[in-house]
Amino acid sequence: MSTAKCSKFIAFSLYPFVFISILCNIVLFFPGGSVKYAQQGLITEEVKYMGGLLGGGIMVLISSIYIHFTGENGCCGNRFGVSQSDS
Repeated sequence: MSTAKCSKFIAFSLYPFVFISILCNIVLFFPGGSVKYAQQGLITEEVKYMGGLLGGGIMVLISSIYIHFTGENGCCGNRFGVSQSDS
């Protein structure tokens, strides 16, 4: 497997996890589908810090986009000159 195929496989497998992490963090703001907990300030500090949105979502999205585009054929992301063929 060439580095281009490998990097695309890794990047494309990360994209669904990014969106699942963002969606799950948003759902945590509304336990039981109710907004009363958020209005009364009864949600935990971990949810307020949005760790799933920022850490598991946006930061992983940036890295997966970087991995996706540096794996292109002929790109300098292949430092060691590993096979660039698509075989």
